[in-house]
Amino acid sequence: MNIVHKDTVSIKSYDEMAKYYKNFVDTKPWNAYYERPAIISLFSNEIKNKKILDLGCAGGWYSKYLIDNGADVMSIDVNENMVEVTKARTNNKCKVIQADINNGFNFIGNGYFDIVLASLVLHYIKDINKAYMEINRILKINGYIIFLTHHPLMEFIHFKRENYLDIQLLDDEWNMGMKK
Repeated sequence: MNIVHKDTVSIKSYDEMAKYYKNFVDTKPWNAYYERPAIISLFSNEIKNKKILDLGCAGGWYSKYLIDNGADVMSIDVNENMVEVTKARTNNKCKVIQADINNGFNFIGNGYFDIVLASLVLHYIKDINKAYMEINRILKINGYIIFLTHHPLMEFIHFKRENYLDIQLLDDEWNMGMKK
């Protein structure tokens, strides 16, 4: 995914975040008690044998959940370290690929997936229309996308913008309290 943060900062941040994410994301209140229950409630009752893409798989929590519930899963993340964490978490029971949605998924055929899951990833993509077109291409007829993004009010407050409705490219530098 084409991150809207300063490239050198975001690459380093995601490299470092993979280790942090692996160790702490399962117990972070936002993820464990808000994000995951909300996403899981949106899956149809039967995901067994469904082809599901975990887009922006991060540490692979959803990939493992989906595999454990009988889904045929492919996981994609832009960050090499996140890909490795997902491979380890899923015991290589799914195909995990390092890829950037902005470059398209020419390795995935049209109408391949029943469901695309994109949790906390789409707000990092520069060309959201192009991303949605690519997601639509790889979804089966009657397939669907489940996505969660943080509320845009967070950027409005954090960056102290004057107009909530303005579309802007924001540069952000993460400090997750990680030791260098």
